[in-house]
Amino acid sequence: MALVGGGGAGNIAGSNPSGVGTTLNTIGNHVYANSGAITVTSGSYTTGLTFTNPTGNQYVVAELYVNSADDTSADLFYQVELDGQIINNQIINDSKGYVFLPFTFVIPPYSKVVISGQRGSGSDFTAFFNIIGRMY
Repeated sequence: MALVGGGGAGNIAGSNPSGVGTTLNTIGNHVYANSGAITVTSGSYTTGLTFTNPTGNQYVVAELYVNSADDTSADLFYQVELDGQIINNQIINDSKGYVFLPFTFVIPPYSKVVISGQRGSGSDFTAFFNIIGRMY
């Protein structure tokens, strides 16, 4: 495997394997996505991750982790859409803490996934959407 920039880590599939963005990345049979900091507002959903399953005819078993940098008691709503259909819509509030259990779901081949969040009320705050999984 060729090295990038004259040394350091190998270039995995020509991309930044540790970066943030809105897409699903693959390394071997593993997948991941990191939205980075997303500003969520009250009144409408903000997209954190959006991608079409890049694994060809393979399916993915994925775990979604949702976190917030908000220190108030405001709710964080998030939803997962699969091919335009909402498959999960959750409300996370302050009483559940700031590290949340994952939502596990299957991403069929060639399916489009959109993960977005919204603040329950009050001023904007920051949320993070992270996926880890495996393709089969």
